[in-house]
Formats: sequence, C-alpha cells, structure tokens
Amino acid sequence: MKIYFVACFAVLLLGCKSEIERIPEPENLIPRDTMVLVLSDLTVLEAHVTNKYPTVTVFKNLMKKSGDDLLKKYKISFKRLDESMNYYGSRQSEMQSIYTEIQDSLTLKLNRIQ
Repeated sequence: MKIYFVACFAVLLLGCKSEIERIPEPENLIPRDTMVLVLSDLTVLEAHVTNKYPTVTVFKNLMKKSGDDLLKKYKISFKRLDESMNYYGSRQSEMQSIYTEIQDSLTLKLNRIQ
C-alpha cells in the first residue's frame, strides 16, 4: 500500500508544473480594454440572474440567452471569447490584473449608486 501511495505521489509531482503553459496569441484576440468591459458586464449579468433565478435550469437557460445577447452587443463570438480567455488565462498576472480592474470598476459603480 505504501508503494502505491508513493508511486501515485511521484506521478502527481512529476506531472505538476510550476508555471501554466502560455498559449500563443490568437489572431482575433479581444483587446484587453474590451475584455475588461465584456467580463464586467458578464459578472453583473451573472450576479443578477443568480439573485433573481436561483433554480439551476432557469439560471442556465437565461444565462445562455443573455450571454449570447451580450456577446452580440460587443460583436464577439463565443469562440473568440473562449480563445481570448484561454490566452489571458495562460498569463496569470495579466488575468489577475483584468479581474482587479473589473472589481475596482464595479466597486466604483456601487459607491455611486449608494
């Protein structure tokens, strides 16, 4: 049993990387400033739908429809958003910076409302 545990641990340890593999920049990368706006709007949309419609089925269907409408507003396909998310996600500090900017922007909007 100890050998099995040690073997599993060794495989896991060898499989871990200290860094996320960087994905090459896609041809149609969403610019950082647009990415911040899209993700900010998606965050607000998700918070609203979660609050108003707590059942999973309604939430899923409404998020799909509303998310599609939001992407149309920005003239962005889901594929392009997905590729851009993968790109920015492979750059941890950049993605953290994007989310920090989103949080700051939403906090500022909330303070104005209050």
